Amino acid sequence: MPELRREHGVGLSPLLVEAAEKIPRVYLLQAQADPDARVVRMSFEDMDDDKVGRLPFNRPSGSQSGAIGPVLKRSSKKGQSPPYGPSAKIQETTRKDFLLFATDGTPWGGYFKEITDLLFKPGILLFNDGRYETGPECELPHPLAAALHLISETTTVFVAAVDG
Repeated sequence: MPELRREHGVGLSPLLVEAAEKIPRVYLLQAQADPDARVVRMSFEDMDDDKVGRLPFNRPSGSQSGAIGPVLKRSSKKGQSPPYGPSAKIQETTRKDFLLFATDGTPWGGYFKEITDLLFKPGILLFNDGRYETGPECELPHPLAAALHLISETTTVFVAAVDG
């Protein structure tokens, strides 16, 4: 793989991942150690050359497809409700796809189980000074939905799951 990257990376990269140079920030979701609750903290960092190389956004195959990996694109769409994407439908498709990856017996199954739990299991999202409950009785069903809702930027940004 290193040889393939070294000799053909420049040519292959545009075919596999979307350019991230115009993305200004990445929002990071990371599980917190809390014995009494499932807590996820959201923080953000400015994108730089190092992050652009480490956070490749893989394009889904179609407009209604779920995310392919743990880096999601959060877009802003004026005049739509909600005014951001991915929509609730795409979030659910992503959840189902990630669950399938988590249980298919592949070497990366454990990783997808971890990020599926992080993004989609109800709990608490911490962001700035706020504490946001998620779950079936709440306005937002899971931490990913809360994160997408709370990001106030009108430009496209990345949202990434940070593994333990």
